[in-house]
Parts: sequence; C-alpha cells; structure tokens
Amino acid sequence: MANKAKKLIGKLGRRGPHDVDFGDLGFTGVSGRIYVPRIKAGKAPLVAFAHDWTKSSRYYEDTLKHLASWGFIAAATDAGSGIFSSQNKYIDAISDSIEAAVFADLGHGKLRADPRSIGLFGHGLGATAATALASYRTDISAVVAAFPKAASAGTIGRASLISAPGLVISAEKGDEDHEAESLSQIWNGPCILRRADVDENGLVERSALLRKVGLAGGDRKTQQLVRSLATGFLLSELAGDEEYAVFASADAAIPGTTLVDDELIEKEEQKALAKELKKQPFWQSAAVAALKR
Repeated sequence: MANKAKKLIGKLGRRGPHDVDFGDLGFTGVSGRIYVPRIKAGKAPLVAFAHDWTKSSRYYEDTLKHLASWGFIAAATDAGSGIFSSQNKYIDAISDSIEAAVFADLGHGKLRADPRSIGLFGHGLGATAATALASYRTDISAVVAAFPKAASAGTIGRASLISAPGLVISAEKGDEDHEAESLSQIWNGPCILRRADVDENGLVERSALLRKVGLAGGDRKTQQLVRSLATGFLLSELAGDEEYAVFASADAAIPGTTLVDDELIEKEEQKALAKELKKQPFWQSAAVAALKR
C-alpha cells in the first residue's frame, strides 16, 4: 500500500488529464471565480473553495485549476477578503457559491454540477469556515480543512455536527497545529488528521503578475503535497474512484505525512509533560504530575 500511495501522490501532484475553462461567478450574483474541466456533457462533482483571511480566489488560482484538471468543478467566492469581514457572512457566501454553481449551465452549457457530490476545501480561516458550513448543510459529502485557524468561539466545536468524512491537514511545528488536533477529535463523522513538514501559509500563491513570469509563489512543496492529499481524498469520497481510496483510509501511510491518531497525541502529551517536569523543582513537578492525573 505504501508503494501505491507513493506512486499516486506523485501523480496527483501534477495536473490532471483535463483541460480547464474558467470564468467569473459574477453572472450568478456571487463574487468569485469558477473553474471547470473541459469534459463531455454530463455532471461533475463540485468543490467549493474557501480562502484564508484577507485573501481571495486569485491567491489560489493554480490550486483551483489543479482541482478542475482532475475533473472537479471548483467554485471560489471572493467574499470575506476584507480585514473586518464578518465570518458569518463569509460562510453564507461560500454556501451561495455552491448554489450558484449547482444551478448554472457550465462548460458551454453542456456541464452541470452534481448536487449529490458536493465537497468543501478550505485553507486557514477558510478551513474553519468550511467546517462550520458543513455543520449546517446536509448535502456536503466531503471536507478538506488545510491548516485550520482559530476563529470565533464555538466554531471548531461545530465539527461535532458533521457527518461527512473529513481530511484535516496540519503543519509540523505549525502555530495552528493544536486547532487541527482539536478539530479532528471533535469531528462526528470519520476524520483523518495528517501532519506534514510544510509551511501552513505556503498554499497562498503570489500575485498574477509574478505568476506570468513563471513565479508561482508560496511554498512549492506545500502546494504540491496539499493538492495531492486533497485531490486524492476528494476523488475517493466525491468521485467514488476506488483507485484513490488510500487517501481516505485512516490506516494508510502516505509519504511525506504523519498520521495523527489518539495514540500519537497521547504519546506527545506525555513527552511534553515529562519535558516540562524536568525544568521544574522537584516539589513543583510532583504537584503538576498529580494535577495531570
């Protein structure tokens, strides 16, 4: 299984087999962009993307094109990009982007989003917003939360209401690693937490001007790994492609990642406690250990 995962993650790190068309969601009354695979008439799974704080769809253009090249309709709202944006309004805007995509004729009028195969993919605060939205909507079939950040009180807790399978990605030694752990433990449905030695802000791309001269920006390692993990998980859970089932397996080892489960979390907590006790006087260490029991 490890060899298969290694082969697939390399494959998914590259663009998929489909050419991509893109347009403005503005024609539906929702600000943002939509990316569509150039395939024959029919239906395709839909992924609504949620950007991080103060960002917009243009900072994730290559990621959105990547998803579309693998057969997904990728819709990304530009709402919530201001410094003082309302989180609730942002969540509503992500939901609106789903509705806009589902009811739109895409791909020169020949392609529609499949309302039975809707997924969410968020980064940073967008991951937290996507999680909150999944707790409200009953038609979400899969959620990818990349480097979720703390938001308003109770947002992470809403994961207890999510029945859809989830993939949470965290960065080793990242500032928000604790949020990712909490999210995965609270999640009601099946949820996988994978930790990687990447930059939690590296998924953000540079400006369009720099991309035109060949500089995609951000952290290439982060982008390639996150895109591979997310695409494989969504192909398995949304598209029902058994070839990529390894990415939705809680037992599978994926190269470049550590599978974080309850056993590992407990070991790390014990190790952190032992390190803390060594730094303290004996009488204080004994008191701390007693309180931790």
